[in-house]
Amino acid sequence: MAVRQEVFSKVFANVLFVESRDTAYVFGIETPDARPGGLPADLADQQQRFILFLREQTHEDIRALGVLAKVFRGHEYGYEVAATAAYVVARDVCLNLGVGYQTESGVYELVGIHKDDELVAQARLAALTDEPKHP
Repeated sequence: MAVRQEVFSKVFANVLFVESRDTAYVFGIETPDARPGGLPADLADQQQRFILFLREQTHEDIRALGVLAKVFRGHEYGYEVAATAAYVVARDVCLNLGVGYQTESGVYELVGIHKDDELVAQARLAALTDEPKHP
């Protein structure tokens, strides 16, 4: 479930994550177009929609913060980290996180974030406390 407090709560079903070499990542995030290979078209579409949603939410935060966004380390892939951290929290495992994102110059980069990194700790905390509020 993706939650932005006071704005929306959206459910994504059957999202695939990968655990490889002590790293967890959303399947497909390693490609610029967010489309994972080796899946039937309907599942690949589903994965792609989820990753594009994460990227759009990250871009929404960047737009909202304007020039201040650059003050925050990891601002380029905030929701991607949050989703992956939510996965490792749900699995109750301690893994590094892998994300992919497009830089301001248009280059697609893959980033590994160590499981003890402050970004992971913050994302884990958010995943544990980000419950949707119902009236």
